[in-house]
Amino acid sequence: METDDSISPELIAYINQYCSRFYNEQERRASNHYIASAKLEGSSQRKESPVFDGLRRMQTKDERALKLLEHGYTVFAHNAAIRIYKDHKEELNLNCCPRCHKLARTPQAQQCRYCGFDWH
Repeated sequence: METDDSISPELIAYINQYCSRFYNEQERRASNHYIASAKLEGSSQRKESPVFDGLRRMQTKDERALKLLEHGYTVFAHNAAIRIYKDHKEELNLNCCPRCHKLARTPQAQQCRYCGFDWH
């Protein structure tokens, strides 16, 4: 599929979306912090609402987790995906097309977005 040095944007997105269970504790905190911060930034929720409180609790002060985000979410996602791919390659169960062997869009997909093969 992919070499450890070169990882496709599709694989980065797939790993971060569908394989986040392999995040280590700092990566989990960094991801939750980013999501909560993004939602709070554009939120029209009142500051005393339960939703606002829940999002605030997702944020972290863990310096190691925040350091992972210092160059932005894209760099964080790339680095996390590479680490997960290197450490858990055999456990990922990537959903690849039986014909062209390229990565399917989701773990449940049964039609290739590249060659159009349907394995329903």
